[in-house]
Amino acid sequence: DRMDENTEILSNNFELYKVAVIEERPISNYIATATAIKHESPQVLLLKNGACVFNESHLMIKPHDLLKK
Repeated sequence: DRMDENTEILSNNFELYKVAVIEERPISNYIATATAIKHESPQVLLLKNGACVFNESHLMIKPHDLLKK
């Protein structure tokens, strides 16, 4: 919900993608494998040049922290 509430601000700075984990399991599994980060839901990953530079889940998700990266 926090991400959805801040979509406008974040979309001005990042390309945003939302993965519905259950419905899009192959994509979710690919992301977990490619980043070597265990999947949690909800979760935010910030990728730069193919590497994950920010990862938070659950109550630790603070959209404005992304703007600091």
